[in-house]
Amino acid sequence: MTRTLIVYVFCALAVRAQNFQPPSWGVGQGQGAGQGQGTGQGTGQGQQQQQIDQINARMQVLRQQSRQADQATRVDNQKQINQLQSQLEHLREQQRRQNSPPVEAQIGPILGRPVSGKETRHTTQTLMDGTVVDRSESSYFHRDAAGRMRAEGPNGVEIFDPVAHVEYELIPAKKTYIRYPFSGNVAYVSLAAFGNETHSHISSDAAPNTFPDQTGVTEDLGLKMINGLMAKGSRVTITIPAGALGNNRDIKVVNERWYSDALGALVKSINTDPRFGVNEYELTEISQSAPDTSLFTPPYDYTLTTRGH
Repeated sequence: MTRTLIVYVFCALAVRAQNFQPPSWGVGQGQGAGQGQGTGQGTGQGQQQQQIDQINARMQVLRQQSRQADQATRVDNQKQINQLQSQLEHLREQQRRQNSPPVEAQIGPILGRPVSGKETRHTTQTLMDGTVVDRSESSYFHRDAAGRMRAEGPNGVEIFDPVAHVEYELIPAKKTYIRYPFSGNVAYVSLAAFGNETHSHISSDAAPNTFPDQTGVTEDLGLKMINGLMAKGSRVTITIPAGALGNNRDIKVVNERWYSDALGALVKSINTDPRFGVNEYELTEISQSAPDTSLFTPPYDYTLTTRGH
């Protein structure tokens, strides 16, 4: 289970953005990176880790000072700690994005447009020794008119309920679930479930930029009928400049996405990245009928538990 805390007014529940790090892809990714990119990425990551260590050390000093300081100093120290914590999250998110292939997720909250469909994620990667890694994962996505969302993989389920202000993580193998209440305004949420992984990202801010430090060139691909829906296409080419990751030349990342405005859903995407190969996402078996309301609550025979149990 991957969560990223983005919302300061929320309790700790949340990631990614729309890009997550699935450990189930670790073998293919690890071999490719180790043979072809290990030196370059290692240099860039080393610099980031050094910054992370410095921030952690500074926060530790501030906390120690606060124990024996007056109230005004403690308040000032806490403000500095909060700022440092924000920087720390930014650096860690950069590390995750640099080391993980993109995994698309449906986003919300979107009201008044129910949808259900089958999600297929397909990755193809050629390693340095010529080995081809080819993998497909299937899952199911449901959203009702109230904006409730459910991402269901073979080994895990994520449910987001903006009406009850709660998120559920279901573990079918154990017939247990974890409940994460939240409060405040939700401007952005994304859920994904596939293989052995589930991922959640909830934020009071707008959707995060995949590569906040790089400028992308966007092309309008017009309209196209995909899986029975009229979808609007765009292609974004992002250049990661030489030296950003220790790379000796620019890296071109191309992300093509087809989105249905009428449905409020991503229908198809193709992400091409030299570091991770080609990652494709497609929503099929699409239904615009209202899903069964029981999909958005834990089953009656599931037991409430906590993480680690």
